[in-house]
Amino acid sequence: MKTDVCNAPVSLKQGQTVESWNAMIRAFLAHGTATPQHLGTVLEAEPGFAMGHAARGLFSLMMGRAEMWQVAEDARTAAHQAARNMHLSGREQGWLNALDQWLADSPTGAIAALEQVLDGNPQDTLTAKVSHAIRFILGDAQGMRASVERVLPAHGPDHPLRGYLMGCYAFTLEETGDYAMAELAGRAGLTLVRDDAWGLHAVAHVHDMRGEPSAGITLIED
Repeated sequence: MKTDVCNAPVSLKQGQTVESWNAMIRAFLAHGTATPQHLGTVLEAEPGFAMGHAARGLFSLMMGRAEMWQVAEDARTAAHQAARNMHLSGREQGWLNALDQWLADSPTGAIAALEQVLDGNPQDTLTAKVSHAIRFILGDAQGMRASVERVLPAHGPDHPLRGYLMGCYAFTLEETGDYAMAELAGRAGLTLVRDDAWGLHAVAHVHDMRGEPSAGITLIED
């Protein structure tokens, strides 16, 4: 089984498809508009990739729009059809479980499934980001912080996606009132990945909360 940029197992057969999957991961972490295009390329090349369909379902639910619910249902159907024809890793099964839970009206169950994935794959930035995003939707600031702090030690200086997790950490620190640490974490992350909209957003929040509009404007313009 191949591994992706998160150093996590991925049931893709072609190297080029793994590259497209990695591009999707980076775009998703950066809140980039190219995310669906990269995911579409993956599923077109390897339509039997169950985790890819599960990703489409979870990403659709995160949009919070009623018309996307059916898209997520269709993605779940495709994911389970694909799963019947392949051996899933624990990571991939966890993503299917997360989609099933959310579509059963249990976003907390989805979080639990994703956190179980992180038990075995703490370097999996993609899964950490999705868990973080669902907690954000639920307004669970303390849970966001605890989740990121749990996997941050596995994202050392050599982890290619460390900057994006630092952006998540900065946001959780800001949301739990630790503004000084939030600014440090956010700026450190932005030195690693300049395209991290979430990390930029987190530091801008810090300046907003401290009544520093000029500093926030300068940050964004820079």
